[in-house]
Amino acid sequence: MKIKTLSATIIISLIGMILSGCGINADEITYTGIVEGEIHTISSPVSDRLVALSVSEGDWVEKGKILGNIDDNFLKLQLKGLYSSWDQLKLQKKDGAISLEQISESFDHYNSMYQKNLALLQQEAVSDQTVKDLKLQVDKWNRDRRSVAIKLQVLSSQEESIQYQIAQIEDTRAKAILTASTDGYIDKIYFEAEEFIPPLRPVMDLVNLNNVWCYIYLSESELVEISPGDPAEGRVADHLFAGRVRHINSKSEFSPKEILSPDNRKALVYAVKISFENPDRILKIGMPIDVYLKKNNKKTSNE
Repeated sequence: MKIKTLSATIIISLIGMILSGCGINADEITYTGIVEGEIHTISSPVSDRLVALSVSEGDWVEKGKILGNIDDNFLKLQLKGLYSSWDQLKLQKKDGAISLEQISESFDHYNSMYQKNLALLQQEAVSDQTVKDLKLQVDKWNRDRRSVAIKLQVLSSQEESIQYQIAQIEDTRAKAILTASTDGYIDKIYFEAEEFIPPLRPVMDLVNLNNVWCYIYLSESELVEISPGDPAEGRVADHLFAGRVRHINSKSEFSPKEILSPDNRKALVYAVKISFENPDRILKIGMPIDVYLKKNNKKTSNE
């Protein structure tokens, strides 16, 4: 899942101080911005058909709700093949364990005989050839034992590889069930049911209205009137929204062309992010909102 923010490409107006005549207090400065918010892109991890779509554009959904399903038959076939290979490996490991046990018993037997005859050779109770023959048997069974042990290690490594592949496919199958990553409403759906979806292509956009904001642009002289954390108020028609100055850009930029501010059109301005509480989800992305900020009324040392 990717999270992207709707770029503030349209700012209706940047207004300086609005004094009497518009009904705004002289200690307030007002601007107009465009509401932005989090857009969660629901993508498909697999390339196949969208076999089910359970939502429509505009629907409100809660986090975890199933939104649709991607055809996972191909993944099921892959899993079937991997589980079959895993069963074969288990049988080979079982057979190898039996062989290792038998070889180990033979090794222990000949090694015990060798140690006994080696002691008898010192007493000249057995021939040197008998000891040499037993040593050959000990070396042979020891080589066989190590060979089987290595084969078992290879089988265990192959088993781990298959388990990893199964986990990967199971994870992909789980993601083929498209679910809501957050509470929000379905903004756009890019595919219809039964359409083929290329891998990692967006299937739909989910908008989170619990976290909304807008950007306004202030000149240097206006910037000294506010600070991060200052309260703000948003107004849309008769609705009021509590807000706060969240961030002030440290770098200036030229006024965007969309800002209708003749006096400051060519001036350098600073982007200021204002966040709003939106418990009733009245604010929608793309909606114009009037922003009112209280002046700090800070006096300089020269005043």
